[in-house]
Amino acid sequence: MIVWFFNSFAQTEADMRKHSIISFFFALIVILLLSACSDWFSVSKVGCELDPCADVEHSTGVCEDDWLVYGSYSCGCEENYFWNWHSNSSCVNPCDSKPCGITHSTGECTPLDYDEYECGCEKGWFWDGFKCVDPCEGVSCDVPDSTGKCIGEDWNKYSCECEKKVWDHSSGRCITVCENNPCDAIPHANGCVPKNDTEYYCSCEYDYYWNGEECLSY
Repeated sequence: MIVWFFNSFAQTEADMRKHSIISFFFALIVILLLSACSDWFSVSKVGCELDPCADVEHSTGVCEDDWLVYGSYSCGCEENYFWNWHSNSSCVNPCDSKPCGITHSTGECTPLDYDEYECGCEKGWFWDGFKCVDPCEGVSCDVPDSTGKCIGEDWNKYSCECEKKVWDHSSGRCITVCENNPCDAIPHANGCVPKNDTEYYCSCEYDYYWNGEECLSY
């Protein structure tokens, strides 16, 4: 009985030492892991924590983190300069490369974004996003009641000059000023009245008057 007691005590003591050693190493591993993580978070600064905009040319120095992409950020840029999201490292003005030295351009460049700009074009020519174009090129204004002259309005829009009529973009022809009844969609208007070959006014319901654009109540 005494022998069994000492053997049990010795076995229990051995188990305790074993568990103590295991607990010690487990605690040590946890401490090392926590220490490593702490060092990583303190050393591995990202985004605006690194003050990345301070030395960026043409930057205002203002930094804004992109919370959708870890570590990504953008810098505020001076007027006419834009943050280059593609390289994520610079403020750029697309006009600095002088891209408007092209045919029918005045050479004037207006920056719109880091990779987008607009060139000024000669009279009758319009910027289409890539070059100066003439919307009347290849267009024939040989239609009834037209003088045959094409007038550019935008890079993809033109009108034909009409004799004593007006140009209707939807039908591509010269019509009388009230032919399509421009007053039809105006509230409280009940008809179109020609003032001359190119102008009209809308007659209005009782107690309403025409102000040049709509029928208003007295």
